[in-house]
Amino acid sequence: GSQLLSSEYQPNEKALIVFGRNLKLLFFFFHYFLIAFGLNVKLYSFFFLFYVISSSQLGLV
Repeated sequence: GSQLLSSEYQPNEKALIVFGRNLKLLFFFFHYFLIAFGLNVKLYSFFFLFYVISSSQLGLV
């Protein structure tokens, strides 16, 4: 019985390791995507603020 359990457990362990690696890759991808997205949002908000300020100084707003 113990042999059957160990042979049944090993593939699960391998699957967990593979799943863990994929999860790590996915996490890093998502992490960098969020960083890039955050930078874009900061840039866009900065340009938007710049546009609003310059427009208000010109008397357009």
